[in-house]
Amino acid sequence: MKKVLFIITALTMTQLVIAQSITLVPNNPANPAKGTVLFNNATNLLQYWNGTEWIPITNAATATGWAAVGNNIDNANKGNVGIGTNTPNATFNVAAGKTVLFGADSTGVGNKLIWYPTKGAFRVGRANGSEWTYGNVGLNSLAMGNSTQATGAYSTAMGVSTEATGDYSTAMGFMTFAKGA
Repeated sequence: MKKVLFIITALTMTQLVIAQSITLVPNNPANPAKGTVLFNNATNLLQYWNGTEWIPITNAATATGWAAVGNNIDNANKGNVGIGTNTPNATFNVAAGKTVLFGADSTGVGNKLIWYPTKGAFRVGRANGSEWTYGNVGLNSLAMGNSTQATGAYSTAMGVSTEATGDYSTAMGFMTFAKGA
């Protein structure tokens, strides 16, 4: 009867919460499966096993760390966030050599912001083709606006359909071209 009642209860629940509190010592639990989640009561951390080590998800003792709130994810940390660095020097710090992209991709059509650190190049606005792909970006160049191209080294293109293809060139406005020397 108890088994039947348990099965009926389990089938009618809309959410199942399983809690586990353990103190981790070497090899405890032995051979955890990748993705195992547990609460470590010695450190007050919710942790997951990545296949090599236990990684903290959140700090339950101080209510800090990443938390899902509805459709959003939030971190109440008052410090800095680092991507590719353990010692961030700003509110949002991306390590050297890491491309930063806001948008769907760096190669297609769409509104986006791209920082190419290996070229010291910045793009912001709308790309209507391949004008902002890595191979079409000049060293230390800037392109902003709609369908702008700055392919020359140290070039700047701003506006709509402007092209700065010469080194040290600047094109601004509507359909202007700066080819350089």
